Amino acid sequence: MNKYHQHSGDDKFLTRWMHSHNWKTYIQTCKEATLHSTFKDNWRFLLQILRWTRNTWRSDIRSLIFERHIWFRHPFVAFCMLDKFFNPITLLAGPATVIYIIATHQVHFPIWITIASYIGWLILTRLIKYMPHFIKRPQDILAIPIWLVFNIMFALMKIYCLFTLYVTDWGTRKGADTEVHIDNSIFEPHWLDNVSEEKVEETVEEKIEEKIEEKIEEKVEETVEEKIEEKIEEKIEEKVEI
Repeated sequence: MNKYHQHSGDDKFLTRWMHSHNWKTYIQTCKEATLHSTFKDNWRFLLQILRWTRNTWRSDIRSLIFERHIWFRHPFVAFCMLDKFFNPITLLAGPATVIYIIATHQVHFPIWITIASYIGWLILTRLIKYMPHFIKRPQDILAIPIWLVFNIMFALMKIYCLFTLYVTDWGTRKGADTEVHIDNSIFEPHWLDNVSEEKVEETVEEKIEEKIEEKIEEKVEETVEEKIEEKIEEKIEEKVEI
């Protein structure tokens, strides 16, 4: 909207730009093409997640609603992006429903069975969803309970980020959020910087003279052509009369 200065999200912008200009993209799914990112090992990790989440909201909203290229080029990806809009609500609806059922005594069996059933269902569905990863790294199955708790926290963070999209700070990089004057002169041509005005005037005069000579030559050629045509017509008339 050109209202807030954007400090991050360049990767998503470049991806959208490529799609809007009909570039084809490919994904290399092999170990040699694996990229690793770094995470903060303290509370600043939350600031990192907030930045990523806000960038995702901005980029997805722009892709689906304003630009709309992805609906035609990659409809399944567009559907997945749309599904992410409602993911925080559906994820929080589960524990909220369990709490409501327990609070209103709508079940006739012990509370622990309700809670255990819900947690078991979450673990089972996540286990099936990420089975390819757990086959490669079975030890990560032990992290599922912690991951479920983080998912609930992350759903709350996504809702918070949706209402704070005006915050565009980087958050975890010193000096990245400082407003810096950008010198756009580096993009301007400088090959005439060291050329004097006299030299420019001389060059202009030379070009004018060249153009004048070209025009004179063209005019002479046209005149010669006309004379030749006239002579030819005269010769033809003389022969016809004879």
